[in-house]
Amino acid sequence: FSAAVRLFLGSGDSNVYRGFALLLPDGSKLYEVSVYAVGGTVTLFVKRFDASQQVPWSTLAKSADVRGGGGWYTLYLQYSYGAGSNLLCALYDQSGNYLTSVQASDAPGFQPARVGLLVDEKTGVFDELVVTRGDARYVKVAGLPEGWSAELYLGGALVSRAPSSGGVALLPVTSYPILRNAVVRLIDSRGSPAGEWSFSVIAAGDELEFTAQP
Repeated sequence: FSAAVRLFLGSGDSNVYRGFALLLPDGSKLYEVSVYAVGGTVTLFVKRFDASQQVPWSTLAKSADVRGGGGWYTLYLQYSYGAGSNLLCALYDQSGNYLTSVQASDAPGFQPARVGLLVDEKTGVFDELVVTRGDARYVKVAGLPEGWSAELYLGGALVSRAPSSGGVALLPVTSYPILRNAVVRLIDSRGSPAGEWSFSVIAAGDELEFTAQP
């Protein structure tokens, strides 16, 4: 699965971890995927908590520090379980621009059953939480002829545009994991509008299928 959530960092925040918790129902084990802000920089952490260990907390991975002030960010998580747990995390600014990412793997034995939001110290402000079997960075538009493209609008403003590749256009939504009253417009190979559809809600990870009429 993958997940995305918008989180707010106050301009005076420091030494606060905010993000996802992937845990067992009793809370005895969890993975923390969090954004840490201090001194005008932000960092991604992947940590593990195991109550049965003498030292319960351990850090599995840490991203490079990047400059970041107060405001909204989007935290993305991709989780899979094969020969153990695999986690990919990325951070985007309020305009949807990529900032930093980190990957971590862990030995088999712990497979999370729940996803939650986590704040370590102080308080947290979150919005637009999405958990999906798709990719929470995109809205997928499938069934497009080659040379076509798709556009996504919110309030009449263009949010993202993507060309068809292999019949699929991936529209980035890292600035808006949930879009209300959105419009998807298709553009044909000549650059002309080929149709548009309005949606009361579109969420990251949604998949739309285009079927051409004879």
